[in-house]
Amino acid sequence: MKKTLLFIVLSLIQLAADAQVRFIQTNDLSDYETVLETVKQQDKLLWVAIHEDQGDFRKMYFDGVFKDQALSRLSSVYTNVAINVDGEMGLRFQEIFAFDELPSFLVLNADEFVIAKIDGYQSAANLYSLLNEAAKAPYYYDSLLLAYQAHELSEAQWIDLLELYALNFDYNSTCLLALEYLNTKEADSLLMAPSIEILAAYGVDLETPYPDLVLEHIDTIKAAVKGFDLNAYQAQAMDYNLDLAIANKDSKLMKKAIDRFLKPPYCPADSLETCEENFQRVYAYNSSDFSLYQEMIRQKADGMAPTLSAEFLFDEAYEITENYNSKQAKEAAYQLSAYSNQKKASFKARMLMAYSKYLSEDYNQAKIDLSLAKELISNPKELESANKLEKLIEDKE
Repeated sequence: MKKTLLFIVLSLIQLAADAQVRFIQTNDLSDYETVLETVKQQDKLLWVAIHEDQGDFRKMYFDGVFKDQALSRLSSVYTNVAINVDGEMGLRFQEIFAFDELPSFLVLNADEFVIAKIDGYQSAANLYSLLNEAAKAPYYYDSLLLAYQAHELSEAQWIDLLELYALNFDYNSTCLLALEYLNTKEADSLLMAPSIEILAAYGVDLETPYPDLVLEHIDTIKAAVKGFDLNAYQAQAMDYNLDLAIANKDSKLMKKAIDRFLKPPYCPADSLETCEENFQRVYAYNSSDFSLYQEMIRQKADGMAPTLSAEFLFDEAYEITENYNSKQAKEAAYQLSAYSNQKKASFKARMLMAYSKYLSEDYNQAKIDLSLAKELISNPKELESANKLEKLIEDKE
């Protein structure tokens, strides 16, 4: 009997020594859905580790992080899943969440709502704290949402709501919620904690006074908000307002964003022109509003010698013709090629004008421009090109 008892005790000691966090490796959608269904049935929490083949996740294993007994015991109340970032599920998670570093550890409730997240190499103590805090109130967001709908959120609850919302929804959506919070504050409290942190993170919408407030009080914000990075703020603000300008085809907002945010450190002083060109292209190509883009290109061309100016304008017009098919793009290509021809008359500029009108189904104008192009023919290859376009136009009439 004593020998049996001794064996049981020794076995238990060995099990405790061998105890470690064990993850279910889940790389494809079907496996993940199976695990998720079990989590829902048991109303458990899901602990997800997004990792690379090598890297810090592997190092954490070698360093014994997952052998910590307290962490192992706590993790047993979770369903623990490891997902390779390059697998099917890893790619899906990347589409939803931003990972500053890998591994990334997320805690989700049975509704698949993220309630906690931490990135990078972690100690056992850090992971224990993450899991322990998450387990205390896995459905805290639901109660916050009810308080929000009833307009009864306290200051602290507002901050908690924004933090949880940001874990589950994209930056632009979180900005809209943050604006609601900022709009509840008196002007003199916006540069005080905790409002100043929300202002620094989400005060980017140029249709509000908040970007000007941020840019006018950079030193105050840097002193109050740990890790505030002006370069990152400018980049985020530029992207946010670019998206808004594209969605609304708002060239004035685009111009305002360029004036406010395309400055050092985000855009180096010796690259300001290139930065503006790049953003103007993105705006024009995605909104089909080429007004600002054409104005910028024409102004740049006006500062060049005629021959160089004509080549530059032609290249820009050709790029638009080759890659974009909207009505506005075709008209922009026509106008820029016409300005190229104005700078220096050329067969290729006139041909591009004719081709742009052909694509726009304005065959009468296409024939006029083609006729003028023929007057500039200087070799058999150009004659062949003109004849081909003429045949295309005739076939459409």
